[in-house]
Amino acid sequence: MIISGTCDLPAKALFMNIQQYNGRNDCPNCEIETKRIDNHQMYPFLDRGSIRTTEKTKTYAKQAIETNTPFLGVKGFSPLSLNLPILKDIMDKRYFEHHKLLVHALTLLNFLSTDDEMIELSRRLLFEYVKRYEVLYGKKYMVYPVAKAIRRQESTSGATLTCGQRDTGQLGLGEEVLEKTRFTEVSKLKDVISVAGGGMHNIILTNDSCVATFGCNDEGALGRDITECGEATPGFVELPARAIQVTAGDSHSAALLEDGRVDCWGAFRDSHGTLGLITRKKEDTPIEILPNIKFLKIASGSDHIVLLNNTGTVFTLECAEQGQLGRVSKRKLDRHSRREKTNFFSHYATFAEAGNSDLYVCGLNNYNQIGLKGCEKTLYLKISHMFSGHKWIQSSSRQHYTITVDEKGQVYVIGSKENGIVRPRYYLRRRN
Repeated sequence: MIISGTCDLPAKALFMNIQQYNGRNDCPNCEIETKRIDNHQMYPFLDRGSIRTTEKTKTYAKQAIETNTPFLGVKGFSPLSLNLPILKDIMDKRYFEHHKLLVHALTLLNFLSTDDEMIELSRRLLFEYVKRYEVLYGKKYMVYPVAKAIRRQESTSGATLTCGQRDTGQLGLGEEVLEKTRFTEVSKLKDVISVAGGGMHNIILTNDSCVATFGCNDEGALGRDITECGEATPGFVELPARAIQVTAGDSHSAALLEDGRVDCWGAFRDSHGTLGLITRKKEDTPIEILPNIKFLKIASGSDHIVLLNNTGTVFTLECAEQGQLGRVSKRKLDRHSRREKTNFFSHYATFAEAGNSDLYVCGLNNYNQIGLKGCEKTLYLKISHMFSGHKWIQSSSRQHYTITVDEKGQVYVIGSKENGIVRPRYYLRRRN
């Protein structure tokens, strides 16, 4: 089993099953056609070449196998790409599920573009991968690198601090605490590694991959029975597998599980009221969405959810009134104007980053909050030139403004200037 390694260009070509660096279409990243001059392989300068993608490479590999000839530099499928399918019928289920953690993490890290959240997900997956070594392979394999990885993971967990008002229990400090003007620790939550805030509730992910919730449960957003500890005290949600990421919207919550499934609970809403969740008005406990598809990352807006799978495909669903699905026509935005039944909607805005640093956006833009000029909303994904060309490591988009942080730690804001939220300009402004 390969954990990690380095290799020279010939070995890399062997692993990837592509032509070597002295071939005609030999670049592993793009489809540039090289030329040979004076016995040297020359790579012409291209301002923007055609980037290789997973789907393209699969297509080329199939054609290479059928014709028994390399196609655009691809000789066939890489042995590494067939790793999981081959092992599925051979390896014991426990070991196979263990190996999937490694493959999931490496897939995230090998995207052309990664952010801090994807790196954090990979870290948790790799931690869980080495953590299971002792159970599966025995104590003799619990050597220094494994112990070091576990200690590093434990040092990153912390406490949850809250402040503000508790009108719906969202402080998590119990029914007796009505308000806190200073940050106070939620003492019942230990080893917290991730927090997601919804409209009037919060969802917490702990170091041992457990999920806790507290706050308003009117639409089932807590995903648990509140008869024992109530809404104002944290309680744990029962999930079918360990969670590696959590998100929250106005009235819904979601969890990405280590096996790639996504469970969601609560409800979505639009201007006409409750849309429900999947087939019911609301879900009080977790239910799997888009079964049979494995995901790597999820994100929630107020009343929509966006999911990324391992091929780079983006899925969106729920409220579509502002066009944030990026795929619903104007005629179908209002649910009362739809002629067919559908459960795919969105709300406010959606952002999707391509591997070449282009940022695609869709949704509400009445204050230029998604960086498009001359339109109040867009129904389909378009390149936002204001956001493109930067290396964003973190971003947060609200109803009328967006805040982003680049790799140098500079903060940028764009959108409405109401209540002094951002400076009175409609373009990106840098803040130190």
